[in-house]
Amino acid sequence: MTTRIHRLWQPSNPQFRVFLPDFWVKVVEAPTYGRKRLPKNCVKFEVDKRMSRHDVREYLEKIYQLPVRDVRIEV
Repeated sequence: MTTRIHRLWQPSNPQFRVFLPDFWVKVVEAPTYGRKRLPKNCVKFEVDKRMSRHDVREYLEKIYQLPVRDVRIEV
């Protein structure tokens, strides 16, 4: 998920590195009435266009330790 290339190790550099994903995820407020309203146990996210269904699932499960039952993509 990361495309950044880390620098070569030098004596003054720290040995530990943190790799963050290049994707972004944003929680979006769903409508409270109408056809597009969601049940109380569902959340709507706006995600990066490069993310697939599998990427969204892995992102939520690995980074935030959220149980994910289903992922639906809307373009």
